[in-house]
Amino acid sequence: MGRCSPSTSPTSAPTCTASTAADRSTSFEDAEKFVEDYKAPRCLGAVNLAIFHTWIAGRSISLDEARDLASRLELDDAHVARITDMPLVMISGRRPA
Repeated sequence: MGRCSPSTSPTSAPTCTASTAADRSTSFEDAEKFVEDYKAPRCLGAVNLAIFHTWIAGRSISLDEARDLASRLELDDAHVARITDMPLVMISGRRPA
């Protein structure tokens, strides 16, 4: 897995980049666990799950689409993966020097 390190020079711009997004291809179980951690009344759990799964993850990109997007970016050490036990996908890499 490609790792990004912050720049050690105070005058140079960081070269590491990472982005996360909801994963449209997430499992229902991962979405359910994610929503259970919301700071909201328990009675809203089913509503929050429906909103997250339909309108947030449902309108986001899938893992395969994230891989396709990363392949078109000019990044060294590009890495695309699901975040374990989360309904999220992350793209990371370093900008070429």
